[in-house]
Amino acid sequence: MKCAHCGATIEEGRLYCSVCGKAVNLVPDYNEFDDEYLNGLIINGQQNILNHQEKADSAQSSETTSIYPRNNRKKMMIIIGLLVAMALAIAAAIYTSITSKHMNSFSYQMEMGEISAKESNYNDAIDYFERAISLDGKKIEPYINLADIYEKKQDYVTAEDMLYTALSLDKNNYKVYSKLIKLFEKTGATEKISTLSKGVTDEKIKKLFTKFIPNVPSFSTDRTTFEGEIKLKIITDDPENTMYYTLNGKDPIEFGTRFDKDDEICINHPGEYLIKAVVKNAKGVYSDVIEKRCRIIVSTPDVPVVSPGSGSYSEPTYVTISVPAGCQAYYTWDGETPTKESEPYAEPVLIPEGNHVLSVICIDPSNGKSSDVYSAYYEYYAQ
Repeated sequence: MKCAHCGATIEEGRLYCSVCGKAVNLVPDYNEFDDEYLNGLIINGQQNILNHQEKADSAQSSETTSIYPRNNRKKMMIIIGLLVAMALAIAAAIYTSITSKHMNSFSYQMEMGEISAKESNYNDAIDYFERAISLDGKKIEPYINLADIYEKKQDYVTAEDMLYTALSLDKNNYKVYSKLIKLFEKTGATEKISTLSKGVTDEKIKKLFTKFIPNVPSFSTDRTTFEGEIKLKIITDDPENTMYYTLNGKDPIEFGTRFDKDDEICINHPGEYLIKAVVKNAKGVYSDVIEKRCRIIVSTPDVPVVSPGSGSYSEPTYVTISVPAGCQAYYTWDGETPTKESEPYAEPVLIPEGNHVLSVICIDPSNGKSSDVYSAYYEYYAQ
C-alpha cells in the first residue's frame, strides 16, 4: 500500500506512515470517478446486450440455412440471459461497494453536506453532517457547518449548542469564539459574551472581546481600614457605563445597587464589609467584578487628664478635668464607676471635705464608647 500523502510504501498492518507520520486511510474517501466508472459499466453492459441481440437476430435470419436452427436460437438466448445476469450482478456489486464506501467516508459526507447547504437543501445537509459526526465525532468542522445551517433556519438555540460542542473539542479555536460572539450580538444576548470570555487565556482570542466587554471599575481609595465610617466612590473610565455594588459580598450583577458618579458609599456601623462592584456598558455587557474588603474600627476616648492629682489638701482646692474633643466627662466621689447617668463635668469641681475617691470617665456620644476609668484619692480637712 502507498501512502496517500508522501507516496512511501506502507507495511501491511501499520496504521501510520513511517515516513511522514500521516494516518493510513483505511476507508477510501469519496472519488468522483467511482460514479463515472459505475455508469460506464452499466452502459457497456447494455451495449453488450444489444450486440448479442443483434447476433441473435442475425442467427434467426439464417435459420433456413442452419442445420439445427431451433437449437442454435435457444442456446443463443441462454447465453444472452447469462451475460445480462452477470452484467447486472457485477453492476449491483460495484454499486453496493461504492455506496458503502460513500456511507463510510467522512470526507464524502462533508462534501455532500456542503453542496446541499450551498443549494439551500438544509435538511439534506443536516443529514450529511450528522453522518459525518457519526463517523468521526472529534472533528469540529461538521458542528460549525451545522451551526451555520441552524442559524440560517433561525434556530439560534441549536446553533449555539453546536458551537459550544465544537468549543468543547477545541478550547482555543478562534473561529468558534468569533461565531459565538457574532451569534450573541445578532440575537441580543450580549450578556453571554461576558460569560464566554471567562477563562480565555489566548491573547488573540481575548482581542475579540475588547469592544464588547468594559474595563473593570476601581475604588477611589486603597484604604481597607476606616475609623468611624467608610467613605468611597466607584470609578469607571466610560461615562456611558452603569455601575452597581453590594456591601455584603453578593454578586453585584444580580443583587447590586445602582451607583451614580456623583454618589458616595457611606457606612458608619462598625464591622467588616466585602464591597463588590461591576459596570455594564451600553451593549448590556458586564465587566469583571472587582471587590474590596474593608472594616470600620471605633476607637475609645482617651483617659481624661485630672489636675491636681491624688493628695492631701488643707485649703479649698478645685479639680480640673481635661476632656477629649467631642466627648463628655462624668465623675463620682464615692469610688463607684461613673456612667452617663452620673454627674457631668462642666467646670472645675471643689474637692469635698474628708477622704474621697474621685472616679472619672469620658464618653463619645457618637458611638457610646467610653474611656478607661481615671481614679484619684483626695484628703481634705480645713484648718
